[in-house]
Amino acid sequence: MMEAYLDESGIHGGAPVCVVAGYFGRRNHWRHFETAWKAVLSRFGYQLEDFHSKNWIKSRDKRPLLIELAKTIGKYSIYPVSMAIVVEDFNAFALQQRRWLTGAVAHKGKLITTGCPTKPYFVPFQLCLLRVTTYIKPGNRAHFFFGLDRTFGDYAAALFRARTYLTHKGS
Repeated sequence: MMEAYLDESGIHGGAPVCVVAGYFGRRNHWRHFETAWKAVLSRFGYQLEDFHSKNWIKSRDKRPLLIELAKTIGKYSIYPVSMAIVVEDFNAFALQQRRWLTGAVAHKGKLITTGCPTKPYFVPFQLCLLRVTTYIKPGNRAHFFFGLDRTFGDYAAALFRARTYLTHKGS
């Protein structure tokens, strides 16, 4: 079983770039990694729920902890994945192109679903999903965990259902 933990940045209005990034790997590798990650945090006097890298990344006193956490990531078979899009570039595409890029489904040359043409973050989101799923053998599954949970989780499920339905229908 493959597991991927993804989060987003730049989905608010006015953001110049949208990014979806995270890590993926087999479930057993994640179990070992999580144990080691928590051990490093504990050694430095922190609980998992206290860890927020965006608040610590510029802090000199947190540097030794962050270095140890980075080394921990490198010890396990979990892999980074990230995709980004420049919002201005995305908005330069025509509406039909943006629909397609954000998940609209085509049937016999026509778009039969809308996609999300006003939400550029669905481009890197889909690319991250695609990248992770290329590492899955046929018949196996991946579990995705998202920073926004329901928003992306529901979208991912709908996207895969639509693609699977059309694939089985011979489209």
